[in-house]
Formats: sequence, C-alpha cells, structure tokens
Amino acid sequence: PMMGFALRSAEVPVIKATNCLLLARAEEVKPPAAPMPCIRCGACVEVCPAQLLPPQLYWHSRAREFDKAQESALFDCIEFNDELRWIDVLNDVAFLLMDLDDRGRPDLAQLFLNAYLAASGEYDGVALLPLFRAYRSMVRAKVAALSVDQAGSERERDVALGRFERHVRLAHRYAVPAGKPSLIIARGLSGSGKTHLSSALIPQARFLRLRSDVERKRLHGLDAGARTGSEVGGGLYAAGRTERTYAHLLAQSRTLLEAGHSTLVDATFLTRAQRAPFIALARAMACPVHILDCTAPEAVLRERVGERTARGTDASEADTAVLAHQLGAVEPLDEAEAALAVPVDTSVAYDLAAIRRALELPAID
Repeated sequence: PMMGFALRSAEVPVIKATNCLLLARAEEVKPPAAPMPCIRCGACVEVCPAQLLPPQLYWHSRAREFDKAQESALFDCIEFNDELRWIDVLNDVAFLLMDLDDRGRPDLAQLFLNAYLAASGEYDGVALLPLFRAYRSMVRAKVAALSVDQAGSERERDVALGRFERHVRLAHRYAVPAGKPSLIIARGLSGSGKTHLSSALIPQARFLRLRSDVERKRLHGLDAGARTGSEVGGGLYAAGRTERTYAHLLAQSRTLLEAGHSTLVDATFLTRAQRAPFIALARAMACPVHILDCTAPEAVLRERVGERTARGTDASEADTAVLAHQLGAVEPLDEAEAALAVPVDTSVAYDLAAIRRALELPAID
C-alpha cells in the first residue's frame, strides 16, 4: 500500500528521497476509511525486531495469517502513538521483578535487578521502582478482576478472585515503605573474597550493590570487562581517578539510601579517609552502617588474584603487583571502625545467614 504523511504547509523541501507530492482540494479527499487491522502508519518498520516491512505486516493481518503474525510476535499495533510506543525501560524491568515476586522467586528478582543496574548504571531511577512494581501488579489485578466476571465456572471464578486478591496485596506491599535501609562498606584487599561473598548474599537479602571496579570504568566510558593495562597507581588507577571513583560511589550510595534501598559498596577501602565519608553519610541519614571486613591469608590472596588475572573475565584488573602495593598501603580499622565491623575470613567456611543478620540486611521473603 502507498504510505506517506500529511504536510502542514506547502513550504517544504524536495529532496532526493522524495517520491511524490499529492495536492488535492478538500472535496477530493475521501473520508477516513473504516478501521483496519493495520492503519499503515509505517512506524512499525522502525521498531520491528524482525525487520519486516509495513506491507508484510499489513498483508499478514489482511489475509488473517495469524500463525505468521504469531511467529513474529505481532500484536496490539501501538506504534502509531509515541505515548503508547515508548516506555521507561525501568518500568519494563519492574514488570519482570513483580512477576518473579508473584511466582515465589524474589531471589531471582534480586539477582536480576542487581545485574541490570550494574550493566546500565540506572541507579537514579530506583526511587521509581515501588511505583512501577505496584502499577504492574495492579494491571495484573485488573485483568484478574475482569476474569472473575467472565469465568465459566465457580472454580474459574475462585481462581481469578484469588489472583486478584494476591496482586492487590503485592501492590500494597510495594506501596508501603520498608524500614530504614542499611549501608554496608565491604572492604578488603584484592582477592579477599568481598565480591564473591556479596554475590552469594544477593539472592538471600534485599540490597543493591555498587562495585568500584565496575563504576570506575563506567565513569570513563568503558565496559566492565575492558582491560586498560594500567600500571600500579597509574592510568585508570591514578590517585585522582581513584578519588573520583569513591566520590561517585558515595553519591550513588546516597541516591540508593534515599530511595529506601539497603546498599553494599564493594571496594578495597584501604584508608580511613576513604571509609569516613560513607560512615558519615549513614550517620547523617540515621541509617545502620556496618563494615564487612573480608580477609584471607596472604598466600590465598596471591593465589586467587593470580587465577583471576589468568581468566581475565572479571571487572577487576588487580594483579599480584597491585596486591603487593595494597599490602603496603592498607590502614587497619581504628577503634570506632572496629566496632562497626563484621569480620569474615573467606578462606574458611562461613554462615551466610549469620552474616546477613549481623549486617542488618532484610531477608528475601
């Protein structure tokens, strides 16, 4: 079918790609046709992941070739309206999070949310997650409510009513603020296991993690897995860039805490000067603060760092030379910091549930 668009004025340029201009008097223009399965706006070609042309989409619909349409996941043509066509990605993320919660897998929701934020860096949007999750749950509730009236049997009605009530309760849970969030400073030398330990905690506790290795590279437009070949104390790891990284982590921590999310900051935190602003932030916000103090024997540290360097798949670029520098630069916890510490020797078995409770992190329910 011929497709085009109406011009608001005759004062338009004619370019190489122009096919034709149709000029007609008002009486020559036919009245709008009755609605068809496809309105032939042509916008679908811009967003269709299968790269189908509008005529193909149109003829699938006209010929009622619904099997072909289904193969390409074609339904609910909304591309003609930008307000319907575009959506906040975090709103779509919230749909999956809500569905996972509803299906009894909040652990997977927690894993996905942390992975998405680490990949996207969209931490400033998390304040909207309760709204988006509640909204998505109420959409499910509305569909269930409609199903109650359309039920063909008493059993179907009871199932639909139960689904409706479940989603309303879930939306209410999202809308009610949780308790005070906690701030966790996960410190330790390279190879001390702080990232491994916090990864194991993610599906067991409600918190969001900030990794210095990931955020440092994000600040410089690099993917987490990028290798910079920086020397000890140089390149991406020069003093000024390290200061900027910690300032960024502090700002993001404030954002997440203000949004009501317990936050774990994964960094070496070698010096008291690096730790103090985070403790001060928690104090100012009246949030519980703890130091997850990860340690391991030096031989274990060197072995782990060597193995990780050989794999080359982690965001951290620390090698044994970096570890040697850290061993000489690390400042032990002072008395006040030690009172906040939850020490964990990661070279031996540890109790994740006990660590979660000591850190005052809410359990996944």
